[in-house]
Amino acid sequence: MGARRRISLRLVTAVLSAVALLAVQSGSEGSIPVFRVTEEDQAVVREVLAQEEQEEQIISQLIQLLVHEQWGVRETAAEELKRRELAEHHLRRLEAIVWALPASAFSNTPMQPNIRPGDPIAAQQPWDVLEHARTDGKPLEEQIEWYVKHMRGDGPSGSSRGAAAARGLIRIGEPAVPRLIRALKREGTPAQLKSVWALRDIGTQDAFDAVERWALVTLEGTDDPRILSAAISALRSIRSTEAFEPLERMLWEHLETGQASGIIHALSDIDPERAREPLSRILAEYPRDPEGPWRHSPYVTAALSLARLGHESGWLALEDALDSPVYNVRRQLAFALSATGDARARPLLMRLAEDEDEQIASLAASQLRNLERTLQD
Repeated sequence: MGARRRISLRLVTAVLSAVALLAVQSGSEGSIPVFRVTEEDQAVVREVLAQEEQEEQIISQLIQLLVHEQWGVRETAAEELKRRELAEHHLRRLEAIVWALPASAFSNTPMQPNIRPGDPIAAQQPWDVLEHARTDGKPLEEQIEWYVKHMRGDGPSGSSRGAAAARGLIRIGEPAVPRLIRALKREGTPAQLKSVWALRDIGTQDAFDAVERWALVTLEGTDDPRILSAAISALRSIRSTEAFEPLERMLWEHLETGQASGIIHALSDIDPERAREPLSRILAEYPRDPEGPWRHSPYVTAALSLARLGHESGWLALEDALDSPVYNVRRQLAFALSATGDARARPLLMRLAEDEDEQIASLAASQLRNLERTLQD
């Protein structure tokens, strides 16, 4: 037992060191990460394959290369491992690597200045090899159960590893819907939230119906802001007409919480015509310059939604909000105006680009450039 524990600790240390080194290299000033397989990368793997070792030792060394600091070495080693039969102890070792990786290793948007959305990620190859070994050629029911197990999430990388598992279920599609519906009801919070996402993406009528039932019950039955946000987002994405009235009731209870923006967007998407009345009421009754710690102003969010829906009152309210003394109100405007894709946002952003606060002025100038590109397309 002691020997196994020492091996496990060395493995965790190696994994975390490799991820840290990747982050340092990717985030170094002036460096640009290169995600391709080079001749040098292939040479590292060929050196392992050329050794006069038993297959067991070769597989062990290839697994160790999955935490190499070079992306191309990891990628080449992963492809070699996918061609081999891996024993159960190899798969347990891969599981240990995947569990040891921090959540940031699974993220397509790590907090590194030179890594962009969509770039390859540190956990890609260990997860790919494990997923291939556990699911390739296996009965569909077995594949689905394996993904659901990993969707539950726990440990350092739990939530992000769960998202990777949910993507596997989305690829399976309709055959996974019954098991996802069960997970939505019974598997606990991490799997619930991943199941909602997977069912929405699969998009069959059964999947949508299950998501709607779960979300409508959740609106009335949870105080957990994370679960509540997921329910609001789900109802918005499936355009649930049944949700309009309960969401409208909730709006007035949550104007001073972080849920307000999500509810406003959901009402606007579900029924734009009916949404006009409650959004106009916010402009009439809710202060433009809210007191308190809330980052986003319901006044600005309602005005933006009305403007997107083509209502003059929204544009007039946005122009009025430019004079807000509240920093977060003007910052929210600087962020959001370009997303309207409307030429009427141009003079508003030009005014914000001259804001007395340098950060807001810089942000507005950047968003003005984005708007100009949008208008040219």
